[in-house]
Amino acid sequence: MTNSTGDMSRVIGDAEKARLLDHGMHEEGIFYGRLNFFLLFQSLLLGAVVQTATATDVRIRNLQVLALALGVAVLVVWVYAQLKKLKYLKLLEARLAQYLPEFSEIDKREGVFAEARRRSISANKLITFAAPVFIFLAWLGLALTLWL
Repeated sequence: MTNSTGDMSRVIGDAEKARLLDHGMHEEGIFYGRLNFFLLFQSLLLGAVVQTATATDVRIRNLQVLALALGVAVLVVWVYAQLKKLKYLKLLEARLAQYLPEFSEIDKREGVFAEARRRSISANKLITFAAPVFIFLAWLGLALTLWL
């Protein structure tokens, strides 16, 4: 919420703080729920292709190609969706730190560790990028194994 000058320095009430915190927790739940959904989907699809790895039937080979294409396409959607949600979560974290002093107090109390944490990659960013990269490598390895 901005005032007429466009900044977010206004004071908010306890009810608004509670809604902001609830919204932050809700969005974080969506982030992790989406991550779980895509991981499960990719795992099941990979498993299905692996189960048919020894098949020589042309129809099954065609289905493997289709599954591989579907897996990579869903992977692209996954990265896009998680990245958008991650950016939104970062904005929410900034608002929470601004309006709820407990969030900014954590950094002050951790001292040197807080500075190191600010310079390192966040766990959410790591999950957003690392999990899809590992799944992509699994698809690539599977494709190379099946067709080379």
